[in-house]
Amino acid sequence: MTVRKLWLAAWVVLFTTHALLVSGQSKPLDVSGAWAVTIEAPRGDVDFRMWIVQKDSKLTGYMLSEVGQFDMEGSITGNQIKFSWSFPDGGQMVGISCQGKVDGRFISGTAKVGTFEDRPMNAERR
Repeated sequence: MTVRKLWLAAWVVLFTTHALLVSGQSKPLDVSGAWAVTIEAPRGDVDFRMWIVQKDSKLTGYMLSEVGQFDMEGSITGNQIKFSWSFPDGGQMVGISCQGKVDGRFISGTAKVGTFEDRPMNAERR
């Protein structure tokens, strides 16, 4: 083989490898839409309806409960999801942060409500 053919073969291999690596990069899971979220609390479960708008790995939307509607934001990386919002309690806003694993139509993980310990959190796509 000539040097020219060797260089050409090397460039073909390099280009093909690069194309395969780029095409192999996965898009984030699609979690957009409606979800029913339950946070297990000491005084009973707390239920929310969550609406997610997804742009790549960035999540926005809102949480809806009997108290009102609250803006939500978060992110997804692989099957790991994080989202948070603020909720009124006793005249002040309390931050709620959730993180979990997406498995098909379900999310399971934990919720941190204010300064309290982590509580189990589950969600199901609606």
